Amino acid sequence: MSVYFESTIENHLAIAVTELSHADEIFELLYNDQENIGQFLGFVALTKTKEDEVNYIKKKMHGIADGTDALFSIIRDNHIVGVIGLHYIDSENKKAEIGYWLHSKFQHQGIMTKSVRKICEYAFENIGLNKLSLFADVENIGSNAVAKHAGFSYLATHPDYYVHRGQLRDMNEYYLLKREF
Repeated sequence: MSVYFESTIENHLAIAVTELSHADEIFELLYNDQENIGQFLGFVALTKTKEDEVNYIKKKMHGIADGTDALFSIIRDNHIVGVIGLHYIDSENKKAEIGYWLHSKFQHQGIMTKSVRKICEYAFENIGLNKLSLFADVENIGSNAVAKHAGFSYLATHPDYYVHRGQLRDMNEYYLLKREF
């Protein structure tokens, strides 16, 4: 697997800037675990072909160039197991949102919590951000646990925050400030 930039989290675990060459592997992960990942994330239903994944990565690459996004593949033992990124980077106000997903085969092993901590380190130390937000569906027990284990503080529950699979869903919002990291 080619990687332009990689940051080690621990032995056998790292995050690497997502490249177009990662599209096939990412698409296969999504396709093979679409029911699990798509349970709370709407983009999964929109990712029907490898070309859809390529187009998403290209879109995020434009965001990286514009300073509004950062997208990383989570790599364990030289294989992609998930994706994590910074979205809506606002350099002027020094804030961004974190988004992520992990194939179910690799959940409940601390991988995502460690990856979130690493992306926080990157955001605070390399980009100079001060505040990170993380949103989790109220019924997504795993994602809410990741937020708490990664040191985020609960801010609020937003009722009817978004529509997923035709239903209005509530979201929990968490935040982490640089001084608390």
